[in-house]
Amino acid sequence: MSKFICAFLFAAANFAFAGQTTPPPSQSNMVDVVVNPTSPAIITADFQLNSTTTIKAPWFANTVTLNNNSNKPVTIIAVQYLVTAKRADGTSITKDITISPSMYNFTASCADGRTEEVNFTDFGMFAPGQSGRLSLAPRNVVTVCGSPFTPIAPLLYVGGNPSRNIDGVTDYTYSVEMKPIGWFGTVNEPDSRFDKSVIFTTN
Repeated sequence: MSKFICAFLFAAANFAFAGQTTPPPSQSNMVDVVVNPTSPAIITADFQLNSTTTIKAPWFANTVTLNNNSNKPVTIIAVQYLVTAKRADGTSITKDITISPSMYNFTASCADGRTEEVNFTDFGMFAPGQSGRLSLAPRNVVTVCGSPFTPIAPLLYVGGNPSRNIDGVTDYTYSVEMKPIGWFGTVNEPDSRFDKSVIFTTN
């Protein structure tokens, strides 16, 4: 994903919260975030996700589940991964990779020969008490090609990670901090910032 898109996502989030207060830490702590698998495997060949997006090696993929135990809805608009590799000399390199819903946009081919563009703007809104995987559904669209659209719970592909070389052998074990980007509130009415992260390693 381009640096422009990443910058746009964070600028949009910062704009939404201008003049608003940060919630007490306990508010975000009431939302459980789970990644699966907890230690994903690294793949060393490129993967073509769709006609416009190639996942560059080395990459890994996982799903993210939210359990919203708070009393407010939670909306997620992106997922940030901070991927760190340690070099043989003891130094480390960290790459900031942000997954946007738009990378899953696609063109649907209809039975009557038409095509329809399907675009995504968020990974879902989780009502109080709701539990589920981050998912994709086009906003304000009920049908695609005349049929009801079923939300997609995608794998999140994290590609182009840094590599390290130890004694001539390339190693792909990373320490990863994953952070859903979003807010407490509905899709159209942000209330306060959601702040939660999960740390895991790859294998």
